[in-house]
Amino acid sequence: MISRGLFGWSPPHIQPLTPVSEVSEPPESPSPYLDTTAEGAAAAAAAQAEDEEEIEEVEEIEPPPAAVPFSRLFACADRLDWTLMIVGSLAAAAHGTALVVYLHYFAKIVQVMGIRHGKGPPDQSLEVQVERFKELIVENQLASSIVYIAVGVFVAGWIEVSCWILTGERQTAVIRSKYVQVLLNQDMSFFDTYGNNGDIVSQVLSDVLLIQSALSEKVGNYIHNMATFFSGLAIGFVNCWQVALITLATGPFIVAAGGISNIFLHRLAENIQDAYAEAASIAEQAVSYVRTLYAFTNETLAKYSYATSLQATLRYGILISLVQGLGLGFTYGLAICSCALQLWVGTFLVTKGKAHGGEIITALFAVILSGLGLNQAATNFYSFDQGRIAAYRLFEMISRSSSVANQEGGTLTSVQGNIEFRNVYFSYLSRPEIPILSGFYLTVPAKKAVALVGRNGSGKSSIIPLMERFYDPTLGEVLLDGENIKNLKLEWLRSQIGLVTQEPALLSLSIKDNIAYGRDSTMDQIEEAAKIAHAHTFISSLEKGYETQVGRAGLVLTEEHKIKLSIARAVLLNPTILLLDEVTGGLDFEAEKTVQEALDLLMLGRSTIIIARRLGLIRNADYIAVMEEGQLVEMGTHDELLNLDGLYAELLKCEEAAKLPRR
Repeated sequence: MISRGLFGWSPPHIQPLTPVSEVSEPPESPSPYLDTTAEGAAAAAAAQAEDEEEIEEVEEIEPPPAAVPFSRLFACADRLDWTLMIVGSLAAAAHGTALVVYLHYFAKIVQVMGIRHGKGPPDQSLEVQVERFKELIVENQLASSIVYIAVGVFVAGWIEVSCWILTGERQTAVIRSKYVQVLLNQDMSFFDTYGNNGDIVSQVLSDVLLIQSALSEKVGNYIHNMATFFSGLAIGFVNCWQVALITLATGPFIVAAGGISNIFLHRLAENIQDAYAEAASIAEQAVSYVRTLYAFTNETLAKYSYATSLQATLRYGILISLVQGLGLGFTYGLAICSCALQLWVGTFLVTKGKAHGGEIITALFAVILSGLGLNQAATNFYSFDQGRIAAYRLFEMISRSSSVANQEGGTLTSVQGNIEFRNVYFSYLSRPEIPILSGFYLTVPAKKAVALVGRNGSGKSSIIPLMERFYDPTLGEVLLDGENIKNLKLEWLRSQIGLVTQEPALLSLSIKDNIAYGRDSTMDQIEEAAKIAHAHTFISSLEKGYETQVGRAGLVLTEEHKIKLSIARAVLLNPTILLLDEVTGGLDFEAEKTVQEALDLLMLGRSTIIIARRLGLIRNADYIAVMEEGQLVEMGTHDELLNLDGLYAELLKCEEAAKLPRR
């Protein structure tokens, strides 16, 4: 009996069969007035064809994930890595062969002991004593050989693991380095299109671990086990090919017994998981709708439904235990019967004088070890496949070129700071159908401040990313002193630009290191920059001063203090061009006043582009550019634009009206 859920309905993921007695209406029968015309038959055939197409679409199997050839995993190996891999492979082969070679010497010891004990009670004659002394010498030599094999296994195993893990670490370190290097050369459109930072970081962490697993100890383990497989077959057939052949012949039956039981266990495991899911759904409903449960006094029904659903899990559990027991019984039973058959054949061969007891034992266990080695080698293929899939994702990124990276561009001897946007069209790669800039023109004279204003969606916020070359225009060009910035070396260009934003990023470093931000600056220079940014006072008031840790793992600073540190960072850079992105937008009046004073000092003698929402803060700008739908519609001073009585005047009136108290 299948439970119908807590209140009589079925869980959403399982549809139980409805008993005939509970069906309120009989199932709909075919109509006696079928359309028997040709048109009706054609329509029925078309409908049937559509149904078949839908079924085919539903049953369509997804293609396997893309993967690189296995040899491509070693693309980052250098000469030392190849040396380590060759030495590690030889050591792995020696390690895998050693156990089978040990069986060979062990069988000889058994043979010598059998011969000696087969002579009956020891005789006191001189000849017999001399013969026994020789046999003891042979036994000691064979035992010494086994000791040497043990030492060799220790050395070979250590060399195998050390070489493969070392080369795996080296090669994955190169892959990490190349991945991060290419990643940091991408433009912002890549991050907009291919996921957030968490996805990218998790990819480089998880995928590199998969590649490292496939590159390092898994390869050594595979070579080790394959060496056991081949050497086991060779030793087995050399010692007694008849017993080795019987062992190979009975092996598939043992494997088949275990494989069949595993198939049934897998299906039963899926069924018991579904049954547990149904029981969990009933329990979840009981907790989620507990008020309804109490209101209708259905506690008993809930308990009965849950107990009934657990009956299926009990049945499946019993079946799993029976199948598992039968599978193990058949597997071990066949293995023991196989050994009995091999020993019986071996006894026959010994009595006929065609083989010795030691050779029989060696052949038997060598072929068994060979099969175990092949089985263990096969377990590494999953890691190899995962590594190949992960390598495809990483190598696809490593081979990706950036649309903005230009390390071979030129530089300007002296930078005046004349900026020009000439007929610029732009849209984000993640949303190409939405135009951001459409034929945009703007000229920023050297050492002048130009403020960009406009409604939300006017495109003003895209000017700073284009100037920094986070993105490139779709059409048009951005010029610096008459030179297209695409022709300039990217690193040099960005070193000429200072950026201050409303939400500055502080790393988990000290205040001193955040201001310097990788530059080789003296403490006096850092303090001077902090003083210009009006940040020196609050920094000095801290217990550790400039050594105070900030960022995620350190002191939590206010927005005002973060912006001041960002201004100090820009002061230390001493840029020719300054970009201010709504810096004071989220500050109160007092904080805004001090930050604005620091910005006024920073803007002196620099070409400045200001993105602003609050128009009252940009009245003293040299020029104000008004944007609408990605185009420049007005430009002039504050007074000129007011006299024009256009869009700027309208925006200013709306802002002043928003400040009035509401009744």
